[in-house]
This record gives sequence, structure tokens and C-alpha cells, in this order.
Amino acid sequence: MNAVEAARVREARARGEAEAAKARLMGTVDELKTRLAPGKLAGDAVQAAKDKSIVVADDTVTAVK
Repeated sequence: MNAVEAARVREARARGEAEAAKARLMGTVDELKTRLAPGKLAGDAVQAAKDKSIVVADDTVTAVK
């Protein structure tokens, strides 16, 4: 393999690595979009409030006993 062929191989490898990195990044962006959607955040907040109110109610019942 001569120097030109070696450079082409390195270039092809670098392009492949760049494409793979881009695909991983886009996957991360899509995941963040889903996790940070306003409806999802609101639903999570409501669920957290419900969970906390159950704990507070249980603690109150235990304290009254």
C-alpha cells in the first residue's frame, strides 16, 4: 500500500468514526427532547407531588396512632 492509499484508508476510517459519533449525538439529542418535553416534566412533577402526599399522609396516620 502506498502513501496515497494509506491516506485514503485513514480518511475513510475517520469519516466512519465521525458518522458514528454524529449518530450517537443525534440519539442523545432525541432522548433529551423526550425527557425535557413540557408535558413530560409536568407529568413527572404531578407524580412526585402525589408520591410525597402519600408519604405525608402515612406519616400523619402513624403520628396520630
